Amino acid sequence: MREVPLSRLQQLAFPLINYSETAYCRWNSVKNRLEFWQKHSPRGSAAHWQLFQAWPAIKWVETFLVDPNLVNDYFRCDLSWLVNANPAPNDSNYTPTNEPGGGLELLTDGNTPGIADWVAQGWGGNYPTGVDYSPHLSIVTQLITSTSIRRLMGLVGATNKPGNGVAFPALLTFPYDGIYVNCDTADSPCTRIDVVKDGVLQDQFTLATAPTTDHHHMGIVVNDAGDRVQMRRDGVIECTLDCSSLAGVQLQPYIMIMTNVNAVRSIHLHEFRLIMDEVL
Repeated sequence: MREVPLSRLQQLAFPLINYSETAYCRWNSVKNRLEFWQKHSPRGSAAHWQLFQAWPAIKWVETFLVDPNLVNDYFRCDLSWLVNANPAPNDSNYTPTNEPGGGLELLTDGNTPGIADWVAQGWGGNYPTGVDYSPHLSIVTQLITSTSIRRLMGLVGATNKPGNGVAFPALLTFPYDGIYVNCDTADSPCTRIDVVKDGVLQDQFTLATAPTTDHHHMGIVVNDAGDRVQMRRDGVIECTLDCSSLAGVQLQPYIMIMTNVNAVRSIHLHEFRLIMDEVL
């Protein structure tokens, strides 16, 4: 790909921006589109380049300004999200974070220790993306407690996602397809980044650090060819993994937290963005 000079029309579309240091436009000859990239430092992470807009492309944005009522296991912010949990979800499973810019706190029940106490949210029966469409996913999260937890978040497939009132499956068997950050403090203090196909681990990277209760930015960036994925944490490229096995698999955003103790565990969600290829 090559960068191209901006036309006067393009400059007017993004006024008062220094294109040489903090932002730029480029023509992506592989995707046949114009892209706008910005150097960004969400919630105090290191400044790093992120894709903020592309033409043509599909883009979803979520600020997690929450409707206080859960209706039929769905709640609506900017987008619609489905909540699954054991015990079955209710209004106590989520609450506004009351932080500048918005946010959602996703909470476990706190009275059902073991793999039976969990809560997860995703896009329900909608699986709108896949590695073939080179998704760029960006989200800021914060663990409120970093001990006695199981956390999973990223892009997952439809198979082996439990419904309401069902205990979560065992280690490394869920979901059967996906690219996700995976941490089980009962198994290891460190966080893994997994690529899984049909329940079989395809590629993996282990972070050297344990999860903390600070705000952290996570990025999942699939390349233009759809066969390699970068995992970014707070602006740092932690690894590049092979995701070619997921070609043709439909995926959706998904966040889960679980605990094995008789106590509430929760995670804050902020500033979600997903950009993918236009589907013709």
